[in-house]
Amino acid sequence: MQEGEIEIITCGAAAEADASVHNEQAEQAVLIDLNSWITKLRSARTQATLTNHKLDESRRSWALENEALLARQKSEAQEVTDAEAQVRALTLDAYWSTGSKKPAEGVGVRIGQALTYREDQAKSWAVQHDHQKLLKLDKSAFEKAAKALQLDFVKFEVQATATIAKEL
Repeated sequence: MQEGEIEIITCGAAAEADASVHNEQAEQAVLIDLNSWITKLRSARTQATLTNHKLDESRRSWALENEALLARQKSEAQEVTDAEAQVRALTLDAYWSTGSKKPAEGVGVRIGQALTYREDQAKSWAVQHDHQKLLKLDKSAFEKAAKALQLDFVKFEVQATATIAKEL
């Protein structure tokens, strides 16, 4: 061995030791930062929970104070819904009877198209005519089948997802 090689090895060992210390320091810094943010999150959740409880109590109190008004509002909303349905039905009756798209002031009829077809026929047509972009993949069902069937073109990748306990 030459003298320079010994120095390189010695320097290499020192560099590894320095790198190890640096990695430990970086890990410690990450953990300190993480713990700091966990503390902030715990505090923010506590404050949000207290505020939500106060707001819920205020809403309950307001609802009790305004019980009659709320009941009246609900009843009147149902009356509006019923009246709108009746006006729509009568507007359509008037259109079919008279042909007028504006049979009375404030109401009208819009003419459009509604498509009716069997889904299996539509999918078959799309495949036969090279329109695969018209087919929508049921991703959830496919992934479930792919896991069970171990399809060769499907890759399984490890995915890490951070979770946070509700109670910190």
